Amino acid sequence: MANNYPSQWTTEGFMRRFEEFLPVSKTYSAAYIATEEEHRKLFGSFRYKSFDAFRMTRKQIISKK
Repeated sequence: MANNYPSQWTTEGFMRRFEEFLPVSKTYSAAYIATEEEHRKLFGSFRYKSFDAFRMTRKQIISKK
């Protein structure tokens, strides 16, 4: 699923896209990079400053569930 609408790239939308890349990526960071590259191509900027910033956000989302 290619998310090319800004409304689909909310934090939750980014996480869903990241999870779609996980089965075809060797590492979590590779899935993150693929997701960020897709976001950059669509919107001209990265969503997160770093993989660590992404991990912290993801951890907070997972702990709320």
